[in-house]
Amino acid sequence: MRGFAGRIAVLDDLAEQPHDCDVLLNPGPDFSDSRYEGLVPRCRERVLGPDFALLNSRFARLRPQAIADRLNRKTRCLNVNYGLSDPSNATGVALDAIAATGKTFDVDIAVGSLCPHADEVRRRANAVNAAVIEDAGPDRIADSMAAADLALGAAGTSSWERCCLGLPSVVSVIAHNQSANGRALAERGAAELVPFGKANDPTEVKLGLDRLVENEAGRTAMSAAASRLCDGLGARRAALALLRRSRQLTAGRYRSAGQPKRTGRSC
Repeated sequence: MRGFAGRIAVLDDLAEQPHDCDVLLNPGPDFSDSRYEGLVPRCRERVLGPDFALLNSRFARLRPQAIADRLNRKTRCLNVNYGLSDPSNATGVALDAIAATGKTFDVDIAVGSLCPHADEVRRRANAVNAAVIEDAGPDRIADSMAAADLALGAAGTSSWERCCLGLPSVVSVIAHNQSANGRALAERGAAELVPFGKANDPTEVKLGLDRLVENEAGRTAMSAAASRLCDGLGARRAALALLRRSRQLTAGRYRSAGQPKRTGRSC
């Protein structure tokens, strides 16, 4: 792509493969510059950690009120979101876990119409008093998460949406590349973790639910820990990093041509 692009940005979540880029972004909490030694030799700008998670701006706008509203409140509303495609039917596992608690909740389930299990999810939603949010955009997802008291979801990029809103969560590692996120969230007290290999067991998900549903102090502590990980402004910071690199490149081109450095906007 060097023949087409003046600068290249790469979004990565594994730190396992080499990249030719000018900017590298990885929102995972446990990735440091040392993890990328030898993998990105041309990269001048590495933006790492949840401070750079690429969230829709609505999450940051809803953040203060969502965190405040959740204090001193019983668990009434659950948000279930394992990705709109959810090929492993983790949503079905979550519904089994919710039913096994014997408790009644208001449940929002995010699912895509192209999910192979969408029809089953729709049929089963009625059994747990659930509303199906189908093919929802980020604004609708943000609203649902902000209104929830507790979430069940995957340990992927939606983790940072939940963290931004201080939403206590039971997260399942449903893919290999989510393992680092899941461990980091659990170690920081930001989520209950269902590890890879157990994500398809409703009993494991129910155990996480049981530990949080009646534990107001635990949910409050988890909300605070989660909210410290991500404030929802990562897209803005990432954009500034790209612009900063753009200005450096532009300044370099002008200096190499023997011309004075240009001031003002460079792109």
